[in-house]
Amino acid sequence: MAAKKRKGLVKIVLEWLMVIPTLFGFVDHVTALFSYELHQAKRNLVFIFFLCMLLWVFIVSLWLSICACILVYLLSLKLTWMISLMIIALLNILILTIICLLLLLKKRELSFPETAQLIRDACRLRLK
Repeated sequence: MAAKKRKGLVKIVLEWLMVIPTLFGFVDHVTALFSYELHQAKRNLVFIFFLCMLLWVFIVSLWLSICACILVYLLSLKLTWMISLMIIALLNILILTIICLLLLLKKRELSFPETAQLIRDACRLRLK
């Protein structure tokens, strides 16, 4: 009976020892897959960056075209060049101000306010 238990124990130990090479193979496989996906992500990010630059070029050209159309419209209303250009400049400044205010509001959301508060609370509890 004791010999049978010993064989069972040896079998269990051998099975556990055989798990170790399997784990190393799994880790190697996951590492290779992660490396491949990282390489793919890098290539995709470069392509996305290129497309973003292209998009900005077209957005700027579109905005310049809109400003030119507004200038032509203001000139057709018999306004002087100076007044027309000042109206377009004020419009650009107004839009820029609105965008900056929106960016400031969104920046507050990116600072992880709940996490920062949780850390502050934890520090206060530790000090007490």
